[in-house]
Amino acid sequence: MIQNGVEIANKLIEVRVWYNHKLGCQKCTVHGVYHDAVHVVYFPGMDAPARTDEDFRAMKYGAHHRERSPLLDIPNFDIIKDIISADRLHQIDHGVTRTLLMIWKVVKVGRSRRWTDETYRRINRVLNKVEIPLDFHRKIPSIHNNGLWKGSEFNAFLHYVSFIALKDELPEVEYNYFMLYNCAITLFCSNVYQDQWP
Repeated sequence: MIQNGVEIANKLIEVRVWYNHKLGCQKCTVHGVYHDAVHVVYFPGMDAPARTDEDFRAMKYGAHHRERSPLLDIPNFDIIKDIISADRLHQIDHGVTRTLLMIWKVVKVGRSRRWTDETYRRINRVLNKVEIPLDFHRKIPSIHNNGLWKGSEFNAFLHYVSFIALKDELPEVEYNYFMLYNCAITLFCSNVYQDQWP
């Protein structure tokens, strides 16, 4: 909750567009693309020029700015480098995990097929059977309603349910890539596994 509040406070005091806006990347000038089928903005490529403090102060980023930020009055403060922008809730749980589920639900991608009513029933049976830790305040709702899930529900799905629920629902190659994503998030989001980092 605190981290989520920090992210919201950052956007309000920086007075820039939100992370899910087409110009929402704080660190670079990539232009997001809106995907109609799953109603998300994604950021293609990794080679967009980096944003700079100087250009931000000169308000050269057009629609990225909403108005002048009071943070610009702080001496020796780099508005690009000195603000933390990547919180787990928005980037991973409500970002990548949510987007993957939305794509699998409604879009035919590669060898995948759009999920059928029977697929939903099988996944929901798993969701109903799984006992998640007490850290989470409630069971994960139906996969039909994952457009309404909170970030914590995507987190619980990723770490406690996904590897069981998706095992027979995705083609093997896609499932294996998803498991690489799952393992990478587990390894790199905790210092507990730091001795395993490259």
